Amino acid sequence: MVTIDITGLDRLFGSLHQIAAQIFDLTLEVSELEPNVAIAANPDTAIAAARGCKGIVVIPAGNEKIQLASLPLRVLTDDSEFLATMRRWGIHTLDRKSTRLNSSHVSESRMPSS
Repeated sequence: MVTIDITGLDRLFGSLHQIAAQIFDLTLEVSELEPNVAIAANPDTAIAAARGCKGIVVIPAGNEKIQLASLPLRVLTDDSEFLATMRRWGIHTLDRKSTRLNSSHVSESRMPSS
């Protein structure tokens, strides 16, 4: 994973979409990697988008919630214990609305094992 601060590069290289396309094309030229390039207002959003989306994604500031909602939680972490807990609670994606958190699941997971 590589993160780059592209602040101000639009004056030199064009729109955010053009910059993303140039990074994508250059990566293909110099490596055998199939890149996922994501541009966003903050690095955490860009990293999550690059982990969860194929190809090129540009997320305008303010659209993060909409763009990331359908992505699986694994774009945030590889922590299998955390992901298993979230699955037990019915949380599978970054979208809060799709979550049906059952309070009994939360209680069960907080109780010590016997």
